[in-house]
Amino acid sequence: MGPPMSGLVLLASYPKSGNTWMRAFVESLRQGGQPIQIATLRTGIPNIAWRGWFGELMGVEASDLEPGEIARARPDYHRRLCRFMPGWAAFKVHDCQHRVEPDGEWLFPADSVAAVVYVVRDPRDVAVSLSHHIGRPIDEAIRRMADHHWTASLDGEGPASQFPQFRSSWSGHVESWLDAQRYLRLHLIRYEDMIANPQAAFGAVAAFLGLDTSPAAVAAAVAATTFDSLRAQEEAHGFCERPSSMEFFFRSGKAGGWQDRLSPEQAERIVTRHGAVMRRLGYLP
Repeated sequence: MGPPMSGLVLLASYPKSGNTWMRAFVESLRQGGQPIQIATLRTGIPNIAWRGWFGELMGVEASDLEPGEIARARPDYHRRLCRFMPGWAAFKVHDCQHRVEPDGEWLFPADSVAAVVYVVRDPRDVAVSLSHHIGRPIDEAIRRMADHHWTASLDGEGPASQFPQFRSSWSGHVESWLDAQRYLRLHLIRYEDMIANPQAAFGAVAAFLGLDTSPAAVAAAVAATTFDSLRAQEEAHGFCERPSSMEFFFRSGKAGGWQDRLSPEQAERIVTRHGAVMRRLGYLP
């Protein structure tokens, strides 16, 4: 089974919103609900910003190009990647969906994308998790989430093996993908719903992607990818995607933990900046 049309399957989110859990579930479901090794996620569902295929598909090495040249080349690169990948190909995406130039193409053109699963999380919890991820105070995470110009890897953050990824602010990132529903097949899922009712939330993802939707298969994949099981793997074997600033990548996995970590002033700052989108997603009354 596979998606209902040819093209790339994008598992997209702002960082620290549940993307790794989603990748683990999809990979397990594709393997019949079997337990997966988190070390294989980087190859099973890789970050689409990985530079590895660029030279082969584009005829020029990314290292020979300036960041602006890479950005302008990526829409065509994604089309070639779509043709290059055999069968069902899913990718992790932290890029914001945007035009690579004011009058240019979308980063992810409609003719290269089969489906998008967009995972969103309460930005107050994102701020706490992002603080741990970047090894900086929560105030710095809040500032970064409000930065319309944030581009990972241009400021020294992010592995050299990946393209620069324009992320915008939290609100800008979310709206860029929600607005893309005009021309892309997109399924929105909240991290909080993944926690509250994983069978229903992940079952809807399976149906959207054309994967096995039988209750037994979904339940098996959910059970194989619980937070505790992923955390146990990391404790035993490590996790290649964990930044050096973090003790554990799978740190908490809770919803609403921000209430114990943010000061009232910090929480209000996030609401002031992102309240409109938070209301759109049901995070504010």
